[in-house]
Amino acid sequence: MTQKMLDYHVDAGMTPLTDPDFGEEGVFVPECLQTRLFPDVPEGSAPQFLYALLDAGKIPFLLDRLGQAELDHVCLYDFDDFDDDTQQVAPWLVRLTADSDITRQFFSFDADDDNPFHMLVHGGGILLRSHADIAALRGHLRHYTVLPDEGGVRMVFRMQEPGYLDALLAVSSDQEIATFFSHVLELTYLLPSLEDGKWDAISVRAPTVTAQNAQGLHARPKLDKARRDNLRHMRNLIQARALALKTGADLADREARADTYYKILMTGYDNEPTVIKTHDLLRRVPEGALQPYWDAVRSGDHSLGYLNHRLAAHYGLEDIVQ
Repeated sequence: MTQKMLDYHVDAGMTPLTDPDFGEEGVFVPECLQTRLFPDVPEGSAPQFLYALLDAGKIPFLLDRLGQAELDHVCLYDFDDFDDDTQQVAPWLVRLTADSDITRQFFSFDADDDNPFHMLVHGGGILLRSHADIAALRGHLRHYTVLPDEGGVRMVFRMQEPGYLDALLAVSSDQEIATFFSHVLELTYLLPSLEDGKWDAISVRAPTVTAQNAQGLHARPKLDKARRDNLRHMRNLIQARALALKTGADLADREARADTYYKILMTGYDNEPTVIKTHDLLRRVPEGALQPYWDAVRSGDHSLGYLNHRLAAHYGLEDIVQ
């Protein structure tokens, strides 16, 4: 498995749009992403389309909003296989235009305004740039909605979650990467930055893959241990950063917290109050005590609470873990 085929571009510290309903006229995409998402296509070249894959289970009133938006949209699921309520929580593929309300709402967030039309705060979608029309791209993506594990057991894969496709592809083979990017020019997802009110836009592409040289490839990944581990890494990284953003005093403090939170989450402990107390405890013990502590945590021989109480008692820091 290799990452050599993947090319990454990060627009760090992106300022989101703040008023999706009455924003500045003509502003529908953050300036740093405009040419990446809606590039000028030379005359005679194949058309390019920007799609959003949106999670109806996370984004309020998504189906009503799509019905009013007059944008091409389709669910990834066939409802013959599911009950009627599934479409209310299913992933929907939407072809965006450069001047649609849905496009502007996708990039909108304001910490001082709990606007239900803001999408960024919900983490409910990703962007895909493609030459394919919506029917062809839907058919391609449907191959990834359910993936087998090592034993052939079929598991739902939530590719609409920011970062999940990246985590899957990063530990996939060249053929599996080429198969996915045979219909996709670029994948973009957004995650909250550790700076107040900022976001990071991560774009992933496979520049050596074309529709011609990937023609006939049908290599799709399994959700084996390597991919499950990388998905767990991505989930814990996102959770650690979100928790650090809520609890850190400034950027440096948040970076330190995110690192410690991530280490704890990767050991399997995910109770957020305990994770926070653990960080507060560890920052007050001597540096030399940290490695033995982490070794004990990773061994799994004792609970995190037990180890924290032992450490706190040894250094007279019981007030932190009460």
